Amino acid sequence: MAACILSIVTTVALVVVVLEVRNLRAELGTKLRHKEVTLDGRDFAELQDSMRPEGQGSDGDVMAEDPGKERLTGKESYHRSKRSANSVTMPVGSCLQGPPGPPGVPGRDGLPGAAGSPGRDGRDGQPGTVCTGNPTCPSGYVKFQNRCFSFSTDRENYVGARSACQAAGGHLAMPKDQATSSFLVNQLTRYPSGSNVWFGLTDQVEEGTWVWEDGTLLGTGWSDWSPGQPNDYNSVEDCAEWRTGYGYKWNDRPCSTNQYYVCEL
Repeated sequence: MAACILSIVTTVALVVVVLEVRNLRAELGTKLRHKEVTLDGRDFAELQDSMRPEGQGSDGDVMAEDPGKERLTGKESYHRSKRSANSVTMPVGSCLQGPPGPPGVPGRDGLPGAAGSPGRDGRDGQPGTVCTGNPTCPSGYVKFQNRCFSFSTDRENYVGARSACQAAGGHLAMPKDQATSSFLVNQLTRYPSGSNVWFGLTDQVEEGTWVWEDGTLLGTGWSDWSPGQPNDYNSVEDCAEWRTGYGYKWNDRPCSTNQYYVCEL
């Protein structure tokens, strides 16, 4: 008996639940349909307003015009509303990127950088060839031991003789060894008998200190002074010569004397 009563109560409860569910579904459907109608009606009203003549309200009355508002026709207002719905909103201060402009003017060159470290040494070059030929002497010169000598045909004092040799690219002859002196003495026979000849040795700067034309000192080197010479006779003899009366030995003589001379290249 109890089981029968429980079965009846359960069946009734299920029927109630089913009825409640149906009522809820019907009510929800009604609300949805009402919202669609409301939305359609609003869209239609907006469409009507956009097509209504400018300045006229929904009831046909003329509306006051806002002086600061842009004046648009109904068709323009409708299309603008369509564009507004599909347009892209840009952030404030942003802009669209245009095409790239032309290249700018090149800037000035920068300051030079610091000097780099020294490079490695290059390879050694090929060894040079040894010159075995003797230099040739200009016309009018006599060669001895790779040196060239010329014998003047005019007469000059010591300073004039020095200048003439320098003008020819050389200097007064310097017989620093016996071989050179002997060779030159043998050449002096070309001059008239009794002719004395200058060569490049003087103590004009400091008495008693004899200096060759290239600036080197005679010192204790080889010399061929005649006995008793140099004696600086009357304190005016400062230039050296080959003296014929002394067998072409060296002698000191006043530099102002005009006589022959020998140049050397």
